[in-house]
Amino acid sequence: MSGSQLIDDHVSVQQCKRAVDALLSHAAKFEEKKAETQLLAGKEQNVWLLVNTKIMHPEKKIKPARIPVKYPIIDPRTSPVCLIVKDPQREYKDLIAEKGIKFISRVVDIKHLKGKWRPFEARRMLLKENGMFLADERVVPLLPGLLGKKFFEAKKQPIPVCMTRKDLKGELERAISSTYFHQNNGTCTYVSRTILILRPSSLSN
Repeated sequence: MSGSQLIDDHVSVQQCKRAVDALLSHAAKFEEKKAETQLLAGKEQNVWLLVNTKIMHPEKKIKPARIPVKYPIIDPRTSPVCLIVKDPQREYKDLIAEKGIKFISRVVDIKHLKGKWRPFEARRMLLKENGMFLADERVVPLLPGLLGKKFFEAKKQPIPVCMTRKDLKGELERAISSTYFHQNNGTCTYVSRTILILRPSSLSN
């Protein structure tokens, strides 16, 4: 789509770009002014892009759509990443070590989610200690009942990954370096965990 084409009946791509540039410029000036009164630099700000839709696809999809981004918020060097796998977890810990994957901080299997991490306080601690959760796509349907709603309220629902891929390291790296579109039952949803967050609610697809 060229800059002269319309996104809908009223807004062109070029006009959208000017609006985004203006908002980013305003945000940068605001942060600079705020920094003058702070001893420590503030955290990087998220950019929220609002998208409106009239209807959402009727089929509920558990697996989110992956959208690669240049600057993801989660940096495994500073924010621990937890990987949820099938039993036994030792098998996957050994696999990760064998592949030279050093950016996964913790591996938890279903057995331990049902046992050690089952109490509410234990799950709350697991949620607090990790910045992002990845999960073997084969166990994802089990997780809502095992983790509870707090993970979803905190926008830390586990991201599905394929643990059988030959390039497992690349699969996990791509999962961390992306943002995700989680479909829900209504017309309002979001893409979270990175610098870009979307909330569709009422335009047309």
